[in-house]
Amino acid sequence: MPDDALIDYVSAGESDVLLVNPSAGVLEETIERSEALPESAPVRVLAREPVYKNVIDDFPLASELADLVEREVVRCRTSDDLGRNPVLVTDGRLVVRIAAGNFVEHAATEDESFVSSVRAAYEERWAGADSFEIRTPARSRLRDSLTDDENLGEAVWEDFAALLRHVEADGAEVDEVTLTVIAAARNGSQLYHLSRWGKEVGLASKATFSRMKSQLEEQGIVETVRVPVEVGRPRQRLTLPDDLVEADAKSLVAALAE
Repeated sequence: MPDDALIDYVSAGESDVLLVNPSAGVLEETIERSEALPESAPVRVLAREPVYKNVIDDFPLASELADLVEREVVRCRTSDDLGRNPVLVTDGRLVVRIAAGNFVEHAATEDESFVSSVRAAYEERWAGADSFEIRTPARSRLRDSLTDDENLGEAVWEDFAALLRHVEADGAEVDEVTLTVIAAARNGSQLYHLSRWGKEVGLASKATFSRMKSQLEEQGIVETVRVPVEVGRPRQRLTLPDDLVEADAKSLVAALAE
């Protein structure tokens, strides 16, 4: 069992799970193993604000956590009065993550009286804690909104998702706006439609999309074609240069790192 996988102690039938004072690693493991989380009731996470901020600085984790919150699989609150060790409290078990240098172990007890008293203390802290808001849009919302957008569509979502998978697998430092611009370019979408969608879904401002387009143009990864319109300034259709038109998602991610 990985050192940070406290969530592995949760059974499918659990109805009241508290994860208290998780480290960034423990919270990341919880998000990445979200398919194992019970859906009968939300897992309540009570963490320090810097831990949340550390984790959601990574877009894939942030969008997945936002999705879990939106689906009411997880609830997030923040507090500074949490002790020193990560603690998991289930219906009848308490598990503590103990670290001493490079040594990490999980200590568990099912003593009914002890578990009950610890839960009561954490319930009081939960009641007085503040909600933590995740501003990153949920991954399911990104998927649905892209797929439903008649000017972008499912193909853009599929390319974005493929690029994101390779970024996660390779550990590449590529932001979500970059990936959506490239996905749009693979499908010949207009920057106007992409930036409007991005603003409406809460991903980034139109100016941010415009700056990223310009940056990718300078890198030779994206090109634009002027599209005349009846009223107003011409728009820009995003395309890939000839040497990248046939590139797969892995190759495009690699090109970004060059």
